[in-house]
Formats: sequence, structure tokens, C-alpha cells
Amino acid sequence: MPTLTFPNPRPTGEEEYVHWDPEVLVYRPWQPDELKEIAGELPDPQKTGGEKWVIAMQQLLTMYYPTLQEVEAMCLKLRWANIRPANWSTSPVIGSVRFNDMMTSLAEALQAAFPLRVCWPEIHNTTQKEGELAADYRTRMESVFAAHSGIDAENVSCDVVMRV
Repeated sequence: MPTLTFPNPRPTGEEEYVHWDPEVLVYRPWQPDELKEIAGELPDPQKTGGEKWVIAMQQLLTMYYPTLQEVEAMCLKLRWANIRPANWSTSPVIGSVRFNDMMTSLAEALQAAFPLRVCWPEIHNTTQKEGELAADYRTRMESVFAAHSGIDAENVSCDVVMRV
């Protein structure tokens, strides 16, 4: 069930609401088509690597607080049988230590199953077009290289490789 955040309807300042929070979490079951849509918006780890998928899932976790059953449903298109962690259980409660352990083991399994890969044909087939300025070709080549080199562009050490 996704957890949605709403403003707290209870008044503030009353003694009975000593631990008043300005926001409340409301649970609502996800429909199968909603899960399919969310899973479709996650990056394809076969193309971008498991780390990008994990980052997107972490953002999803902070926005909607899905249960582990819902996370599992979102992972079905990723060859779930091959990446399912050995200690996987869908019973831990959202936010518990066991829940966080499950998500950590899933992240590690995804990163191991979908490392960044080099696609040399894409890089090799990028040639300067007729009439294309050298600066434009370099910009295009850098973007192709960043997308297909297997090097994480957000990694600081990538700057050394890309530096002229």
C-alpha cells in the first residue's frame, strides 16, 4: 500500500497533542495498473546499470513508502528469480531495521546482477557527420561515450577519463 503524506487535520496547541506532527501518513492500497506504471518509470537496469535503478527506488521509497510485496511486484520485470536475495521476506514492517536490511540486500543483488557495461559498437559507430563542426562532434561523442562506456558519469574519477 502506498503511503501518502497529507497535512494533519488535528488542531495544534492542545495538551492531548503533545507530539503533534504537521503531516500524517495515510495508507491506500495500490492498484495493479499503478504498480505497473511505477515499475515502467524506473530506469532499465540492463541499460543504465543496477545502481541507477537503486537510486530511483530509494527516491520512490521516500515518496510512497511501498511495502516489500509492492517492491517485489515492481521487480518482476527484472528476472526476479535471478536477483531475489536469499534472505528476502515480505513480512517486515515499513521503516523497521529488517525492512531496511531487505532493501539493502535487494540493492546489492541488483548492482551485482546489472553492472554498468561497455557498448563499444555504439562508441565506435559514432563518427563525425559531414559538415559537423569539431566542437559539435566532440559534444555528441562525449554524450555517447558517457552513455555507453560503462563508467558512471556522476563518479568523480570519471572526470579524469573525460578530461582533455
